[in-house]
Amino acid sequence: MYQDGDRLAHWGLQQSPFDDTCHPRVYFPSPEHERAVHRMVYLCRQANAPFGLLTGDVGCGKSLVARMIAQRIEDPDRFVIWLPNSHFTFPHLLAEIISQVVNDGIDFDTYDEYVLTKAFARVLEQSIAAQRKRMIVVLDEAQEMSDESLRRLRLLTNLGDDLALPLTFLLVGHPVLHERLARQPALDQRIDRRYHLGPLDEAQSRALLQHRLDAAGDPPDELFEESCLELLYEVSEGVPRRLCRYARLAMDNAFTHGLHRVDASCLEEILADERRLDLPARA
Repeated sequence: MYQDGDRLAHWGLQQSPFDDTCHPRVYFPSPEHERAVHRMVYLCRQANAPFGLLTGDVGCGKSLVARMIAQRIEDPDRFVIWLPNSHFTFPHLLAEIISQVVNDGIDFDTYDEYVLTKAFARVLEQSIAAQRKRMIVVLDEAQEMSDESLRRLRLLTNLGDDLALPLTFLLVGHPVLHERLARQPALDQRIDRRYHLGPLDEAQSRALLQHRLDAAGDPPDELFEESCLELLYEVSEGVPRRLCRYARLAMDNAFTHGLHRVDASCLEEILADERRLDLPARA
């Protein structure tokens, strides 16, 4: 039975390089991803920008980019809330935001929306505005929010009389968000900046693989043979999650065969298994 430590030692690594994780350690600053981060960080530093929108196809790195945005905008003048899952009812979403700001383990006796909205307004005024801060709420997987929750989210930006309400929501999710927001013009028109993440080109895909390997330890030079790199890009189409998944599977297959470099045959065996099961290339 192979142990994970044996596999890592075989490649000279301390950590698994291609796990599906949002840890900043694995962030690869491709031009595409850095543009997204810079534009959204700029948005979150504006005085009157109630909404931003970051979308991308499945597996293109939205959640990791959202994590990096939250990390880069956090400073003494900004209170950043990053919610990795937005599949809440609206009252529960309000309660989650409030509890993160006041940070004293509030027990809500009721999830009454009116009560929670008043509490949210009070927290925004006393804990954010009075301290000359700005609240940034990053809502990942925002496509899971109902249309009604999105509408009520917009209404929160009407709470103050001040035109520069110290509040920004950054919606992060699948491209379907564009269609859903278009059906709510009152919200769509309040989105100050938008960015859509696409797949990587071949050069960036190769650079991502090397970045992940270097972040995980001290891998041997040219661990992936040229033929394997070409095939990895072909089957992944530059989608980072697919790319990392197939790289991981190919490395594991090479390890079980006692190889010290990963060639195309290691990946071809994996693809042949999936074809036998009639499985499409998956993110």
